[in-house]
Amino acid sequence: MMLPATATNDLTLLSAVDLAAAIRAGAVSAVEATDAYLGRIDQLNPRLNAVVVSLADEARATARRVDEARSRGERLGPLAGVPITVKDSFDVLGTPSTLGLASRKLIRPSEEGPIVRQLRAAGAVIVGKTNVPMIMLSSDTDNRVYGLTRHPERDDRGPGGSSGGEGAAVAARLSAMGLGSDLLGSIRQPAHACGIHGFKPTMPRFSMVGASNCLGGMEAIVAQPGPMARHMCDVRAFLDVLVHTAEPSYHEIDHHGNDPYAIPSTWRDPAQVDPRKLRVGIWESDPMFAPSPAVSRVVRRSAEILRDRGAEVVEYQPPESERAWRLCLALISASGAANVRGMLGGERPTAGVARSLQVWGMPAWQRATLAQAMDWLGQPWRAKLVRWCRGGSAADYWRLVQERKDYVRMMTADLHRRRIDAIITPPNGLPALPHRTANDILPACVFAFVPSLLGLPAGTVAASRVRPGEDRDRGPARELVAATARRVDEGSVGLPVGVQVASRLWRDDVALAIMQILESEFATEQDYPLKIAGR
Repeated sequence: MMLPATATNDLTLLSAVDLAAAIRAGAVSAVEATDAYLGRIDQLNPRLNAVVVSLADEARATARRVDEARSRGERLGPLAGVPITVKDSFDVLGTPSTLGLASRKLIRPSEEGPIVRQLRAAGAVIVGKTNVPMIMLSSDTDNRVYGLTRHPERDDRGPGGSSGGEGAAVAARLSAMGLGSDLLGSIRQPAHACGIHGFKPTMPRFSMVGASNCLGGMEAIVAQPGPMARHMCDVRAFLDVLVHTAEPSYHEIDHHGNDPYAIPSTWRDPAQVDPRKLRVGIWESDPMFAPSPAVSRVVRRSAEILRDRGAEVVEYQPPESERAWRLCLALISASGAANVRGMLGGERPTAGVARSLQVWGMPAWQRATLAQAMDWLGQPWRAKLVRWCRGGSAADYWRLVQERKDYVRMMTADLHRRRIDAIITPPNGLPALPHRTANDILPACVFAFVPSLLGLPAGTVAASRVRPGEDRDRGPARELVAATARRVDEGSVGLPVGVQVASRLWRDDVALAIMQILESEFATEQDYPLKIAGR
């Protein structure tokens, strides 16, 4: 196999699929590939602070074993020799899974979860673990253990969260692909902010055994592990490993980890999806939040691409989107912050976590007074957050769970009635946020929250960049959300933007097929994020 000219001097420019093929063919060694990525970590990570646990020595040892296996003529796994990174929350032997908490820094897991074991069995080389927000309930990737992670292109912006370190690492080519997790957009929003691809499977397709979080026992919405990558072929390769379609020899490994809460459903091949038979809904904007011009533009462009491929494309507005957004916030705060306080112990929270704790744990009389004051001051969204993010009794939580079920049934019936196979939407209403502003702009997350509440498979495709003139669309405002949105847009020219694709439950293949179509077209356009020099 001959390497492409662009990759002869920099192996990190190859897709993971091509790199694995080159290693199998002997065109390059796994050690060379690993050293190429470790070199970029040494060069770029001091500024980014994306990789917070280095596994350089272990990675080189793993790469040597891959090369030795090849020299003996052994069959290599589909990701053999491919350097990957793993989100801090996943257990990797010999490393802490801190969630940004100092109390967890000395805890080492005795075993790894099924997802990490699958990736290792496929031959992947883990070069490091990546940063997360404290307790992972924010889009600001910052904590008191490892500090702040910066956007791969702009020091004044963040990479999103909670898989923010992973998004920054993959975008900056510190790894060929990454393992993230997604509860309310934690893969899709960093992928959008950083200009890469990411995918959340149908909930609860894959096991989250071996992954830590602060919402243990909250089963109304369950996070899913998923890939983050610069190429859709790599997203597919990653998922193929998890569902055992890449190599028959890996069937002996149980990717559910004997987890009764992971559903062993049929995995359909995206290559068999015919776009001419699809009816796709376009959800460009929402009464809750008007996206930035660049974000709306790529949604409209996606509609054009799919029409050209023969799909039927229609306008779509999810019923009661604000209700879905409210339910997401109410469910994750249903303990009144008792779970978060228990994990924190005596640790001092970051500013964003402290604000959440204050609101979630507020007594009823104080909540009512503060919400009324916010309404009087012209801050309706802050008033809604105060009213909705609160603890309650077990009966209150059960009512929320029932309301979530009712909403899912209503939305499923609406999609069926309107014959919608997939929805094209913004991953977030804004490009990458300035540091520590995520709590002020939560309505922009409605586009990610709705698929999460429904459990739909959903992914982000890198699409474009903010163009000159697209950063001045909002007027002055006193209300916090509107004022923050204006601040985010100003100075955003050049930042990446992506588009989200969500499909029906268990039809991950439809979302992936559409994502591949969109990638193939966006990649030909001038301001495609991954085309820019150095990306």
